[in-house]
Amino acid sequence: MTAPGRFSRAWLRLARRGDYSGEGTADLAAFSRAVAEHGPHRLVLGAVTFTTPDPELPVASSGRVSIATRDDGTRFELEPESGGVWCVRPNGEAARDYADLDDLLRTYYQPSKDSAGLGAALREIDRYDQYFAEGAFERACVEAREAQANGQVGFLPTHDIPPDPVSLTSPSKALRLSTHPVRTRVVSLDSGAETVVLEGWWQLESAWVADDRVCVLCSEGKVELDRHDPEVATLDSLNGAFPGSERWAKVQSKGLLHVVSATGDYLYQIEVLAEHVQSAMDGRVVVLTRAARKDRWGTVVLGATDAGVMVLAKHPADIGPLRVGSDRIVGSHGFELLGVSEALRAAGAWRVQKIHDRLALETPPAPPASELRFDGSSALWLNLRSDARRPSVRDLEALGIDVTAVGEVKRHALSPDRARCAVATLDAVWDVDVGTGAIEPVYRCWPQVLSVQRGQDECWLLLRVFQAHSEVQRFCLRDGVWARDLSLPVTGFDQLHLGGGGRLLALTLQNSPPELAFTVFVGVDGEGALHHLGRLNRVVSAVWDEGDRTYAELLGGTAYELSGVDAALEQSRTRETRPLRAIVFDVAGHYGKREFLPRYDHDFGFIDREGHRVIDFQFTSVFDFEGGASRVAHLGPRLFGLVGPSGELHEPHYYSWIGPLSGGCRRVARGEPDILGRFPAVALWGLLRRDGQCVWLPAARALTDMVEGFARVEWSAGGYDLVDRDGGLLFGEPVSGCGTFREGRCAASVGELWGYVDDRGSWVVEPRFQQASAFSEGVAAVRLAGGGFRFIDRDGDSRGDAEFDEAGLHCGGLARVRRGDRWGYVNDQGALVIEARFEQARDFVEGLAAVRLGEAWTWITPTGRALGEPRYERVFDASAGIGIFEHRGTRGFVSPSGETLAEGLESAHEFREGLAAIQRRARWGFLDTAGQLVIPPRFAGVMGFSEGLAAARSGGAWGFIDATGEFVIPPQLSSCGSFHGGRAWVRRPYP
Repeated sequence: MTAPGRFSRAWLRLARRGDYSGEGTADLAAFSRAVAEHGPHRLVLGAVTFTTPDPELPVASSGRVSIATRDDGTRFELEPESGGVWCVRPNGEAARDYADLDDLLRTYYQPSKDSAGLGAALREIDRYDQYFAEGAFERACVEAREAQANGQVGFLPTHDIPPDPVSLTSPSKALRLSTHPVRTRVVSLDSGAETVVLEGWWQLESAWVADDRVCVLCSEGKVELDRHDPEVATLDSLNGAFPGSERWAKVQSKGLLHVVSATGDYLYQIEVLAEHVQSAMDGRVVVLTRAARKDRWGTVVLGATDAGVMVLAKHPADIGPLRVGSDRIVGSHGFELLGVSEALRAAGAWRVQKIHDRLALETPPAPPASELRFDGSSALWLNLRSDARRPSVRDLEALGIDVTAVGEVKRHALSPDRARCAVATLDAVWDVDVGTGAIEPVYRCWPQVLSVQRGQDECWLLLRVFQAHSEVQRFCLRDGVWARDLSLPVTGFDQLHLGGGGRLLALTLQNSPPELAFTVFVGVDGEGALHHLGRLNRVVSAVWDEGDRTYAELLGGTAYELSGVDAALEQSRTRETRPLRAIVFDVAGHYGKREFLPRYDHDFGFIDREGHRVIDFQFTSVFDFEGGASRVAHLGPRLFGLVGPSGELHEPHYYSWIGPLSGGCRRVARGEPDILGRFPAVALWGLLRRDGQCVWLPAARALTDMVEGFARVEWSAGGYDLVDRDGGLLFGEPVSGCGTFREGRCAASVGELWGYVDDRGSWVVEPRFQQASAFSEGVAAVRLAGGGFRFIDRDGDSRGDAEFDEAGLHCGGLARVRRGDRWGYVNDQGALVIEARFEQARDFVEGLAAVRLGEAWTWITPTGRALGEPRYERVFDASAGIGIFEHRGTRGFVSPSGETLAEGLESAHEFREGLAAIQRRARWGFLDTAGQLVIPPRFAGVMGFSEGLAAARSGGAWGFIDATGEFVIPPQLSSCGSFHGGRAWVRRPYP
């Protein structure tokens, strides 16, 4: 064979794969197949189109091969022997304008337009040639042997490449890796069971590390995820992604190598920019490769030790996919790794945190600090303990526990004496006797269990209630029954650790960059109150007790003894006037700013009738008490829960909305919480009973309040049903229309016609109406096909023959009806008893109905008698049988007899408990139903009476007065509500 030139040496490397069978044409065939392997037949890069040479064509008489054309017809030809590129003009003029293919690519190559990576592959081929140029091969061999002799990894050029690729089977041969762009799974080869070990934005490849650990390589840069991909659609973190379109989500990915256990426990991460990851030697060697630029690495060899993964060697070339034969590790591009075992034995006890772009090796980090102090004045500190060993976490099968009957296990934790185990499944937490295998439920839940810890007689849970917002809950075993007795809203944490004999909690975020990482320590006192003990600017991966000592392991495996727990607990009780209420991160993105805030600064609490604060300030939004509970929200996103009169938690903060009590149930919603705590615009709806039992998990697109034991539910557009208090469906199969259940009947439609069903779902009035209203006072208004409205009774029989253009519900024995453009009133027999002569008419309320004649309003009685001639500009529904009017900018009251009780008022409200608030000369007082002023106007503001007290403002602050106008709770509140159930909400500041 003739001495190969520069570029033919590159072809010679390709020929070592088995493509070489001769000179000249064989080299061209190898080049052709290499280009075809890396990209399409034709590739347009800017103004140049690269084409795969045809290996069947002989070399031209000039000895050159056409490889590319330009838009203007210029042709580029490669000279096989020298590697030079000739430029041939359309007129036939030819000149060697480029030294080699790399020179040509530097001029025209545009990486952004190279989706197949062909250009990068061609450049890599040309760069590789430097290792096989004349004399370079021999020098590379010498350097590799010298590196091996010095205890380092050497890269030996080789012709002998083993044929088999590296397997994705674990070192134990029991597990297999499966990588999707947003998830990496570990699959059991025996059972086929899958465990998601990492979720993220954009995952490239995964490989095994020693001891059945997993490393997952994530790319850096902006990528688009297809929301139609089932894997992507279920990615929780996608909720914060920028929507590129309805289908695509644009996200920013960070170049990282994540290391996790085969059970999904996060260990640590390494910052790196790479394209491929592989492992060998039972995961003790991890190799990262990429298409390198000048003076940058193309291959990094990592060693996996007990301390972590560290850099053993770097090389400028991409050595390609690994091939392993007996005790050899060879890259398919023609390099063998020498001295790997010796380099591993010589490796120190440290772990790399970032792989730098340059070829120089990283300097080992400083040894662990002998002592770590907590932030501020905390009494806690950590002492390095090289002899401490984290207890091994045994799986359920090793413990002999079979919980297949209760569902798929997500988390589990042993008690300190190893006698009991807490097991979390998708929808419940169970307590298991390790000795007997007996299982009993601790808690039924639908929020995701992020972390579970089993104390001696307690079970601690960290639940994700919405996106990054979570809640810590403690359950205690009392008299053989598990009961929740403590909760702590948290934001931004996903790991919970328990130590100090159950007196110490550590909350942290697993996947946290070192520069942003920290752990919050919380103490539990003897009364069950929680106190902030301090913050450590490290990630704690485990906490455990041995005897009377507590140990903590930091992310990466360094163990410390935790000291000062007793002093920190005592300090917190004397330093804090109130126990901890919530912990939040201010999260500005996954890798953004995070800060710790013990939340004492919530706005709202509650007082009793004596003015004593009975529920501390801890809520961001509150509603009045009803049915023994108040709807309250906490944290920035306004997640709602229910509290009792003493502040006890009736329902955790799981929902983006909780509605008022209606028919013994409350509507609840899960959706994007409103920042102001308002009704959510888009959500899924469910039902919560008064006793706190969840009748329905939020799953419906719409739901009404419960009325007479039924609530209307909308599953999809045009699909309705009725649900009862126990979650049972009345129809079973959705109907096309459904009304409100009242007086034992509900309007429902099948197709275009409406009828009525009873409480068993049976038709009592067959569908035959175009419209149908709810029943009221034994009568309902229906519209006949092609006709007007008339009234029917509960059996569907008509009440009178008269028809109307519009009809309302019966109130006080009468219903308003319209004929043409005038309104009147009919009785329960459908007979017109008040002539249709009004331009507008309202329903009867407390014996009076507001009507309009011309441009003025008045009221009428059920007999049709008017309370004087229409002369008011505006009227309101009657309150306590008394009408409120507005005339010429002032307000007043009219009695049922038509007598004016008061007028000329600047403002006036409805009657409550026999008194109405009125305003004169910018001051507020109260008058009674006789129009007598019982509390003169002397307050800057008032609210209506409720439970014998009314809020009144004086001297810039709010207090509460009784029916005589005397303050029973002094004016010292910045803001407040009315009393309901013996409680009124108040807002900071408060004495």
